[in-house]
This record gives sequence, C-alpha cells and structure tokens, in this order.
Amino acid sequence: ERITRELFELLVDEEKLVSRAAFTALIDLVEFFDAPYRREHFYPIIKSYITSPPEEVLSLLVDEFGRFLWKIKTDIQGAEDVTLFANFYRQSAQKSDPEVRRLCAFNLPAVVASLPLSVFPTHLTQVQRALAVDSHPPTRRAIAAGMHELCTLLGDRAAFFLKDSFIALIQDTSIEV
Repeated sequence: ERITRELFELLVDEEKLVSRAAFTALIDLVEFFDAPYRREHFYPIIKSYITSPPEEVLSLLVDEFGRFLWKIKTDIQGAEDVTLFANFYRQSAQKSDPEVRRLCAFNLPAVVASLPLSVFPTHLTQVQRALAVDSHPPTRRAIAAGMHELCTLLGDRAAFFLKDSFIALIQDTSIEV
C-alpha cells in the first residue's frame, strides 16, 4: 500500500521522467497484487485518472495504455468499466496532438485484445478508421503496422471491419506508411 501511494503521488510530478517511471513501475507491479487488493485500492485510483486525466499525464497514460489495459483486463468488470476504458481511448484518439493519436494507433491491438470484442463495433471501429486516414503519417504507419494483429483478433469479422482502412493504407502516398 505504501509503495502504490508513493507511486501515485509521483504520477503527477512535474518532471516527466519521474511521472513516466512511476506509471511504468505501477504497471510492472500490478501482477504482484492479488485481485481483491487491485479492485479495492489500485483500480479506483486508475479509474479516477482515466475518468479525468490530468493533462500532464495524458500522453503517459496513452503511451502505456495498451500494456496497462492488458495487465488489468481481469479486473475490468461490467459494462460500465468497459465503456469507461473504451471512451478514454476513443477520446484520446481524437486529441489534436498528433503524438497522442500515434500512440493510440500503436496501442489499438492491445486495447482490442484487452476489452471484449463486442466493444470493437461500438467504440473502436470509428477510431480505427479515423486513425487510418489521419493527417499525421506516423499515426497511419502505426495503424498499418498493427493491422495483422487486428486481423487475428477480429477473426472472421476482420474483413468487414478493416477493409476500408486497409484499402486506404495500401494506397497511401507516404513511403513511411
């Protein structure tokens, strides 16, 4: 408890390296907490950050979001929690900061793997399509790089959900993409 309390205080440290290190340490420690401790102590704090992320930690949350979500996926219970995390991801992907959008594109396969597949059509399809035609080439490249993982995760529905994005990406004029 003392460690997590200290790490949560460090999350809002004005020095970005400190806040990033604290968040990374929290993610690395998640598996050492038993499920009841995570649900009672760790999860409420994370939910408060996801509900109203301080601007100074937004890029940090987005950067580690996929790995973090994967580690806590067993703690996400009920439609309310699923919607909370899906909405955070969707809203982050719509930010004006191109680096935040690139990080969202990079994390999409982990988000899809961590949330129920029923969330993809309702919350993630439009995000994926928007990121595939994003004005920032590194964002489009990140979506293109994860397309094979999305195909595996979506199974026989992949063609339905990914066809338009795949066509847009394959015709992209940027060599980087």
